[in-house]
Amino acid sequence: MIGISALTYDPDGALLIPGHPDSDLGSLGRRVSRTQTMDGGVVIQDFGFADGDRELSIVIMRDSKLVGQVSRLLRLYDLVLVCLEDGAYEAALESVRQSVDSCIVRILIKARVSE
Repeated sequence: MIGISALTYDPDGALLIPGHPDSDLGSLGRRVSRTQTMDGGVVIQDFGFADGDRELSIVIMRDSKLVGQVSRLLRLYDLVLVCLEDGAYEAALESVRQSVDSCIVRILIKARVSE
């Protein structure tokens, strides 16, 4: 289950999305760059980990009520609260893309708010 809600009170601003095997809950990675040096070696710079690098692609089966709720949140709020198994995050709903039998919601994580 994935929870999405408005950050402020909204009686219609909270929903639970059932898990789907095609959903991508984002990968974890560090901000690392590698540069080749003139002597044939490399320099690796590690700028650490940031939750804000995470992107989610949530698949929703074509349930008109859920799709309508997510679309409403996208239109009304610049940031929402997204709750996953590993924590709660402040995030932006970037897009809602509908197909014949499903809907893909793209979410950009801004920051972790709790674990």
